[in-house]
Amino acid sequence: MSIKVYALEDCPFSIATVNLLKQINPNVEIVKVKRSEKDEVKKLIDHPTFPCTKLILNDNNVNIGGNDIIEFLVNSSSDLQKICSSDKSDFKLLVAKISVKTKLSRRNLCNFYNALFNK
Repeated sequence: MSIKVYALEDCPFSIATVNLLKQINPNVEIVKVKRSEKDEVKKLIDHPTFPCTKLILNDNNVNIGGNDIIEFLVNSSSDLQKICSSDKSDFKLLVAKISVKTKLSRRNLCNFYNALFNK
């Protein structure tokens, strides 16, 4: 399980996402995308904007989202820790709040948290 970020060169949102994630986990994989390649890469990664953060689970790539979602998830890391270390019935309201904002399942939220924080 790992995290991969497709970051557009000279894009302030891509730079912010890369810097934030690298502070937490220096092993986050960064794919630098040249502006001349951006339309082709957008089709390849099936995401309309940059940056695009993916959770890599074996052969399955889960789209986590752009800078706004990454900032939200990092700022919610203490809540994610509670969610991921508890019984499924605990913290249902918290899971619902984060899932609505990110459109990610509890499993994907926990997988992202675990990959980012090397759990």
